[in-house]
Amino acid sequence: MALNTTIVDLARKITAAAEVIDGFTTENNFSLSFDADSADPATLHGENAQAYQQARITAVEAATEMNALLSGNNAVFLDLCTYYHAASALRAVLTFNLASSIPLTGSTTYEAIAQKTDTGNLDKKTIQRLFAILTSYHIFKQPSPGHIAHTRLSKAMLTNPSLSAMVQFGFEEVYGFSYHLVEALKKWGPSEEPNETGFNASTGSEATFYEYIDEKRNQGKSSSFTAMLEETAEYEFWDMDVVVRGLEWEGVDLLVDVAGSVGHVSIELAKRYEHLQFIVQDYDTVIRRGEDALPAELKDRIKFEAKDIFEKQETIPGKKVVYFLRAILHNWSDKYARRILQAIVPAMKPEDRIVINEQIVSDGTSLLTERMARFSDMTMWAGFNGQERTAEQFEELVRSVPGLEIVQISPGLGLGIVEICSDGVL
Repeated sequence: MALNTTIVDLARKITAAAEVIDGFTTENNFSLSFDADSADPATLHGENAQAYQQARITAVEAATEMNALLSGNNAVFLDLCTYYHAASALRAVLTFNLASSIPLTGSTTYEAIAQKTDTGNLDKKTIQRLFAILTSYHIFKQPSPGHIAHTRLSKAMLTNPSLSAMVQFGFEEVYGFSYHLVEALKKWGPSEEPNETGFNASTGSEATFYEYIDEKRNQGKSSSFTAMLEETAEYEFWDMDVVVRGLEWEGVDLLVDVAGSVGHVSIELAKRYEHLQFIVQDYDTVIRRGEDALPAELKDRIKFEAKDIFEKQETIPGKKVVYFLRAILHNWSDKYARRILQAIVPAMKPEDRIVINEQIVSDGTSLLTERMARFSDMTMWAGFNGQERTAEQFEELVRSVPGLEIVQISPGLGLGIVEICSDGVL
């Protein structure tokens, strides 16, 4: 009886949420479908958009829970251990440029795709088999026998560079080192070293992941990781609003963007706060690219400095400084995250702050939010021996660094804020 009650409760949640969703889409003239020209339901805006988004999340989570409750034991595990077939088919579609052979409107035939010169000389039968499994996930559709067309999902993958970059990174990098996490644990145990990971077990390399990527770049080879970073700088998960809302910037003079890559964050903040000055620190090869791409109107406010993340910071007199680390510490185990923070401590004046802008995992959050956080944690673990951290783990990390204490921890929808000051200032 309890199980039936749970199912009924979930069904009521879905129904109530669906009514809110239907009202919103009707009022704002949206249509939810898999049609290629249909909007992404996660990005719809309009009157009552906040209520709509909450209802959408509620419906998805309740439907996910109901699916888990009603699926047989075998089906749950069969899904887990066979998803890679669909992923393998999608990788083939991308690798052989099959998706780009389909018009954004209308359809084409498998025969026509096979005749393209850039599709790896795959025959009609092979192409049809690859698409067949993907259509069962609403990625592409078969409007009539022998024809294939885009859905909004496949069209998004083709036309959204950020999404495409993330998919490629998943296939080319993450799949390999996540699969080999077991081999890494067998060989090195629960290591904190960045070159004793699933990535290392997968490639046989003794370098860290970042050293490996730099070497590929130096050899003139492309990297799906580099492309992913460049394309996802504006991705909604990395929204700057939490940084803007979470801190008092008016009294800050200088932001030191630690391991700030080519300066995405500094450029965005410079547009919002005209009084702020910036120093972007990273490896020499990275900052040279940042300097080349920096808008001319910001060159007098944003400076680049070649600096290793573990190198001691120097005190900057006469300015209130924020040492900013955005999505940095999750790449490192506690052993190395501690060293990164320790390198900043000697430079800290009483008014200075360290601001960590990272995902803050909450055990009490919704099912889907926690699942995504755990996916990210597994990626950090398998690739770098890093981790996503809870608020409690951030507190423990900061306590382990003499001279620092936490001012505030503010979780966000994507990335949150951990603000740190010198010990004894508060």
